[in-house]
Amino acid sequence: MRGSTRIWKTVPGVIALVVKLVTLMLASMAVVREKEIGTLEQIMVTPISQLEFILGKPLPFVLIGFADVILITGVGLLV
Repeated sequence: MRGSTRIWKTVPGVIALVVKLVTLMLASMAVVREKEIGTLEQIMVTPISQLEFILGKPLPFVLIGFADVILITGVGLLV
């Protein structure tokens, strides 16, 4: 019984870590891709602040991460 208790405490942490890492990697790869194709300079001359860019760029990936958490939690509750 003690081993199964440890798993129930570990699995949510592992799920959160994986979702966080995937979200961060996708957001950082999107910024690097913008720089590689040259559109980052075009974004920098638009009338948005750097804070708006930094907060707005990873927003879709954060929403995807929340959807992943909901999906994983639902599957976890069913299993």
